[in-house]
Amino acid sequence: MSLAGFDSDHAPELSFRLREIAEEVSAFLSAFNRGRARAIKAPELARAFGLKPQELRACIHYLRTRELVCSDGAGYYIPETRTEAETTCSHLSERAASIQRLADKQRDLLEGRFPLQAAPAHLKRFRARTY
Repeated sequence: MSLAGFDSDHAPELSFRLREIAEEVSAFLSAFNRGRARAIKAPELARAFGLKPQELRACIHYLRTRELVCSDGAGYYIPETRTEAETTCSHLSERAASIQRLADKQRDLLEGRFPLQAAPAHLKRFRARTY
């Protein structure tokens, strides 16, 4: 399973096995978990399909490029209302912003610990040579 690559639809690359399971997860959520009140917790959903937690997350990510799948503290579910879907969109946006803030802070710490320095004079002369 490769989570690094994304196709033109921004879906993670999944093995054939996980794509099939993702479709089964979709059907399961559609049949049994419509609306926040009927959400299913991640560990229970993963167990039901014999998935590791990271495999379930990959399947949900894959599904979210194709359909509305909500999640919050209650678990995963297919939204029954626009408000449920908007809440999940807001939650995902907040997570993305939080990750960006963390990346920015790490960059600041990187620059403090390993500041960019001017190249020593002998390297400047070396770079200036043409061969």
